[in-house]
Amino acid sequence: MKFITNLNRISEFFFLVTGVGLIVSFLCWRNNYYPLESEIFLRLADLPLALFGILYAMTSLRLSLSMKYSEDDEIENDDDDDDDEKSKFPFFDVVLIVLGLIIFGIIAYVDIMLPNKFPFPSPS
Repeated sequence: MKFITNLNRISEFFFLVTGVGLIVSFLCWRNNYYPLESEIFLRLADLPLALFGILYAMTSLRLSLSMKYSEDDEIENDDDDDDDEKSKFPFFDVVLIVLGLIIFGIIAYVDIMLPNKFPFPSPS
């Protein structure tokens, strides 16, 4: 459970950093501050934002639906190892991983296959 909790915190941090980077990059592009770098970042940072968002959503869902994550179980099972937790939800973990991969695959397909309306920077 510690791995999923740490993964949740790390993915939340990178999701927020990437989101703030996209907002700042869009504002810089709109006001012509470093327009070339901003355009490149805007075209490339959407997939990492989707990846970190899906990772954060799936780990948050796993943590919120876990029986061991509740306060009552933590008080009762302080001396237990994580072996009990691994045997409780193996199928649910696989379902979340497959669901996350399918969602990210659809987003990546749409991002790669559909034409981008955002103007690509011309070399000058």
